[in-house]
Order: sequence, then C-alpha cells, then structure tokens
Amino acid sequence: MGGTAEHVRAPSNGKIKFNENLVHPTRTRHGHSAFLCSIDLYVTIESEDILHNVNIPPKSLLLVQNDQHVESEQVIVEIRAEISTLNFKEKVRKYTYSDSDEEMHWSTDVYHAPEFTQVLVIHSISTRKL
Repeated sequence: MGGTAEHVRAPSNGKIKFNENLVHPTRTRHGHSAFLCSIDLYVTIESEDILHNVNIPPKSLLLVQNDQHVESEQVIVEIRAEISTLNFKEKVRKYTYSDSDEEMHWSTDVYHAPEFTQVLVIHSISTRKL
C-alpha cells in the first residue's frame, strides 16, 4: 500500500526555517505531525556560521516544525517515490462479535448534530443465532 520514500537529512546542526504559508499540516502514515509541500519549497538550516538551503519537491512531507533545532543527519523530509500514494484511502472492515446468543442490531441512520461540524455515521451490522 505504501510505496517507497527517499529521505532528506539535515546537512548540519542548526535551526530550520521555511515559509509556513507554502505548506499544509497533515499526518504521516504512522500518525505523526508533518507538513505537506504543495509546491517547490526551500528550507534554510541556520547553523552558527553557515546557511544551508535545501530544495524540497512538491508532494513531499516536511517532518519538522518551523524554527525547530535539528541535528546533523536528522531526517527532515520524506520524498515520496509514488506521489499517488499520498491520496490513497484505506478501507477498514471491523468485525463485531457478541458474547451473548441474542441478536444485535445497529441503525443505518445518519445523525447530524448542529453544534458539531462532523457527521456521525453508524454502520449496519446484524447477526442472528441460527
């Protein structure tokens, strides 16, 4: 499902800087916070006496925060080999088992709660004792 990824490492210790208006918050496939680069992005790593500029291609995941201190060789970017894997949707099937010998029923109705912006969807599963 995933594909391969190439990593970009910090060339030296320093503070990383980038334009936060050019990235969008997201999560990695492991659930960690990251930023998605929608266009070419230049990040700068400021060490004591030198500036390192690193070009990040579109659809890459920036794994560090702006103004974060990074260590030399720390992974700062994940470049996806298969860009299409960023848009995949994972289907999940969950089985529900009952300890009782009775029937279980769930509603298929969709309930809208006006005080929330999300929609609660309840899936239908029915088991019967034969």
